[in-house]
Amino acid sequence: MDVVRAMVESERIDLLQALLNHEPLWPYDLLVDAARGGHLASVQWLHQVAEEDVDAAAAYGAARFGHVAVLRYLIEHPSMMDTATESMAEAMLGAASHGRLEVVQFLFERYGERGSAATVRAATDSGHLPVLRFLLEQCAHRCSPDVMKRAARNGHVEVVRYVLEHELATSNVQDALMVAISGGHVDVVELLSGVVAVQPEGYGLVNALSEAAANSHVLVIECVYRLHPQVESVLPCLHRAAVKGHLDVIRLLSALRSTGCSTETIERVAGDGNLDVLAFLHQHCAPEYTVEAMDRAAGNGHLEVVRFLHQHSAAGCTTKAMDRAAGGGHLEVVRFLHERSDAGCTTKAMDEAAANGHLSVVQFLHENRLEGCSVVAVCKAVERGHVEVLKYLLDQGKTLCQCDCVYRAATNGHLAVVEFVVALLDLAWSTNMPKKYVTKMIANGHLDVLKYLLQHRCKLEIDDHAMNMAAANGHLETIQFLHEHQLAKCTTKAMDGAATNGHLDVVKFLHDHRTEGCTTAAMDGAAKFDHFDVVKFLHDHRQEGCTVATMDWAAHHGNLHMVRFLHQNRTEGCRWALPFAAESGHLAVVKFLCEQGIEHGAQEALNTATYAPHPPIARFLGRRFPRLSPIAEDYI
Repeated sequence: MDVVRAMVESERIDLLQALLNHEPLWPYDLLVDAARGGHLASVQWLHQVAEEDVDAAAAYGAARFGHVAVLRYLIEHPSMMDTATESMAEAMLGAASHGRLEVVQFLFERYGERGSAATVRAATDSGHLPVLRFLLEQCAHRCSPDVMKRAARNGHVEVVRYVLEHELATSNVQDALMVAISGGHVDVVELLSGVVAVQPEGYGLVNALSEAAANSHVLVIECVYRLHPQVESVLPCLHRAAVKGHLDVIRLLSALRSTGCSTETIERVAGDGNLDVLAFLHQHCAPEYTVEAMDRAAGNGHLEVVRFLHQHSAAGCTTKAMDRAAGGGHLEVVRFLHERSDAGCTTKAMDEAAANGHLSVVQFLHENRLEGCSVVAVCKAVERGHVEVLKYLLDQGKTLCQCDCVYRAATNGHLAVVEFVVALLDLAWSTNMPKKYVTKMIANGHLDVLKYLLQHRCKLEIDDHAMNMAAANGHLETIQFLHEHQLAKCTTKAMDGAATNGHLDVVKFLHDHRTEGCTTAAMDGAAKFDHFDVVKFLHDHRQEGCTVATMDWAAHHGNLHMVRFLHQNRTEGCRWALPFAAESGHLAVVKFLCEQGIEHGAQEALNTATYAPHPPIARFLGRRFPRLSPIAEDYI
């Protein structure tokens, strides 16, 4: 295909014709590429062999890249451009967004103001002043009130200047200035500052400066404070800059205005571990410290920040500091707090360290602290599969007194813990293992744990729900094991669930080896989640069929192959396929359904396409159903 595209780009029609004589081409992408590249001769030749309606994509490509001659050719061949008018709004947008003035002029001359409001916005957002000037000279009434704000937001100072000079939208200059500050556009800020006064403590200015600080727009911040000396507030700016770690902004703010900082700022900076910012704030802003600062820093493992706060903050910390550090596995922080702080910890320290598998922290706390742990430590170590932590705790005299945590270890697939516990304890705990844990273990596909328990003569009650869930989750080996050893039965929910979740291998196994079958929910569910291979298998090998929901969901996903397959091979039909396809923006599916006479829900389809919005679909349906055309016409 790369060779063919090269022929198109070089307009080697002779080679294309020779290739066509030997192997038919699919010209859709080729024609679009030719239009985008401005290869008129190739477009003309491909048009002669094209069988697909490619007007919208080809016209948009030609317009976007400024190829007027190609665009004119496409428009002037109605056999191909049977929906030319509906394509031109998108083409105009593409041209305006990329500054193609010649194309915009051509389309405007041919189609007038149709879609011009959106085109004005596109030219404004992209900053193409020649295009915008042309459009506003032709239809100034299409200039939206937010044109200056849109230009300012994107930093297009020449567009802003033009709008000001021609007094096209002067009611929202204040808003335009705010978005320019937020976006860091210094030249726009300087221009607008000369024509509008700001409210020094207004929410808009504070918010804009804070946004600029968060994005490190140093030059804009300096500009605002220089041009507007009445602006005093810096705390919100300082906070956003500090949280983001922008030390350059913090230095500037400190130089421009005398400032302190909030305890919340210090807590956030400490919690994030930004020592450079913290040190600067300490030196220049005389902050007030709270215990939360060190608690957060310790919990997140920021040892150097903890050291700094221990040295400079009289607030100290609470037991939360060591508790959190232990839970996070931050041994060096735990060691530092143990040696330097009197705050201590609680049993949560060892409990959380054990729960998260931090053996070294558990050992340190046991050897150096007196708080100990609660039953949570052993139970969580078991439940989460931390066998080495479990062994250590038991060696230190802790006891395993709850069976539920062992059951949870099995359901979570922690074989090493299960093996250790079974070897350690009397097997009586497992003979009465609650059914809910057995079901969850099988549903999660932990076949190795299941086999181990059975090999050690553990009596497990396995119900239908377990196999159903394993099938729905795609655990084929578990299903095979249960079936081969006659350990469980299932219901139609097994194949229904497997099909819905796209597990074709499980569906095939159940079909070949089980007799429960499925229901219409199988094919419906497979279509709902776009599993076409499963839909085809069920159609070819099962008799349960489906409901109208299958084609409805296929249309919703835009799977034209599935929609076509169902239409040609099934008799159930559909109910909401057309509205679903329209709502999701699938024009090809909408066209196919209409071509097949499947037009139920046309009004709903037009409404959803209009307000989604999906303009090409809205216009196509408006033309297809003239009685509904006013909605589509008003939309343009």
